[in-house]
Amino acid sequence: MVAWLKRHDPELNISTITVGETHRGIERLSSEKRKTQLQVWLHSLCDCLQGWILSFNTSTTHVWGQLNA
Repeated sequence: MVAWLKRHDPELNISTITVGETHRGIERLSSEKRKTQLQVWLHSLCDCLQGWILSFNTSTTHVWGQLNA
């Protein structure tokens, strides 16, 4: 798995939807300590992924709607 990720590194991106869904899951946690840890992790991850996070646009909205249906 790690070798595959390294070979495909230039092609890999995440969506702002992924960030939002991850944030949503973190916010739903009951443990404040765990929630805080994961919020820090997510912000750090987003900082590291600058330039690799795809914007939410109309095309993405249609896919997001299908996935949530």
